Amino acid sequence: MAKRAPKDEKPFNPIESALVERVASRVPLHDMRAAVPEASGTAATLLEEPVPILPAVVKRPPREKRVLLSWEEERALQRLLDQLTETLQTPVKLSNALRSCLILLRHAQGQIVESAARQGSLVRPANNDQTGIALFEQRLASVFQAGFTAAGKLE
Repeated sequence: MAKRAPKDEKPFNPIESALVERVASRVPLHDMRAAVPEASGTAATLLEEPVPILPAVVKRPPREKRVLLSWEEERALQRLLDQLTETLQTPVKLSNALRSCLILLRHAQGQIVESAARQGSLVRPANNDQTGIALFEQRLASVFQAGFTAAGKLE
């Protein structure tokens, strides 16, 4: 079950966050007016080619992904996050941990695919076959581990 945010904590709003990032990453506005002629009293003239105002990088808003965990898996995961929080002396949230794992997956992607090719084909069992799913995920974890080992240190 998800933990509830403290009552004094502002709820996360991905749309607001994306908007702030877009606004913050805009190309700086350039003064599109030429210098005002000294003491002439005429209006400032525009540059011949104005600089377009576009975001430096267009980002899509964050996406939500869901996963079902058993009670034991959820407790083990929360214990790990609590241990990291205590050891690092800073809050470590599940989203931080998962995005860190994505960095590792992307770092080792080529080696993971090579490891999968060496493994050979796997057959994913039906969702109601808990034993089969557990065995499938154990084999998949072995593929990931071999890929991480081959990829070497993250820099």
